[in-house]
Amino acid sequence: VEAVLQDAQFSLLLLVELLVVKLLLTAICAGSGLVGGLFAPAMFLGASLGAAYGKTLALIAPALGEYMAAPPAYAMVGMAAVLAASARAPLTAILLLFELTRDYRIVLPLMAAVGLSVWLVDRIKLTTASNSNLQQIGLAELKDEQAEILEKTLVGEAMYQPPLMLLKTLSVLEAGLEMTRDRTRSALVVNSAKQLIGIVTLEDIKRAISLWEQYSSPDGSSHIFSQQLVDICTTEILYAYTDETLSEALDRMAARGLHQLPVVDRDRQDLILGLLEREQIDLTCNVAATRKALRHYVPVVLPNTDIVNS
Repeated sequence: VEAVLQDAQFSLLLLVELLVVKLLLTAICAGSGLVGGLFAPAMFLGASLGAAYGKTLALIAPALGEYMAAPPAYAMVGMAAVLAASARAPLTAILLLFELTRDYRIVLPLMAAVGLSVWLVDRIKLTTASNSNLQQIGLAELKDEQAEILEKTLVGEAMYQPPLMLLKTLSVLEAGLEMTRDRTRSALVVNSAKQLIGIVTLEDIKRAISLWEQYSSPDGSSHIFSQQLVDICTTEILYAYTDETLSEALDRMAARGLHQLPVVDRDRQDLILGLLEREQIDLTCNVAATRKALRHYVPVVLPNTDIVNS
């Protein structure tokens, strides 16, 4: 890599050979579990690819030679592009190569190449990107079969109904008791007209009690008994709809790091239909996959709703 960046006289054929051999060896190491990493190979591959690209341009359009940069400039841009695409770290790649060169003139080519490479990877590997979002919210990476289930299953088939609904004027302690009795992780907070106000979880209840224990004073001992559910619930909520797929709902959950979404009517968002939790989504995928396997041996399989809601 250092020799390429110092404009050593490598022929185009040699650069292509280095690129192909290194790519093959990197794939073998990564696939077999051998020690090799991806950072250094990405830098080597990017430098070789960029230098080869620069030499190819010089051969194709020799008249533009005086306007073209030297091969090391193309090598550095190639390093940034390959590193950004392989590590999914575009900002790191741009800053790293700028630190190496200290040349402002290379920033725009760097940004263009890095942006293009990351965009191409996102377009080619859509399923992988979706799975990484699932890992961020705690779900295991999905196989192709499970991803297909998410694309075909509607929210209405996996949602929990009827969900536990608690009045916003209920005290925090009473709400905690209701949720533990119902053995539910989440509850919907409503007003007297049964309109959705927010959502509360067991974590919210425990956090409120912990804060009271930490900052309580003799003259404020009754605060925990008078604090209402509306004071601790999450009011800025996202919704799910019965006619959308689980994949769409999961993307919405991943965008905010949520574990649950209230399911409402698409035309009337104050009309509560159910509650969709990530545990139900995981269960739905497992049940559907098992049902598919059973079809080879069992002539009759129960409908989706009978199994999921049982």
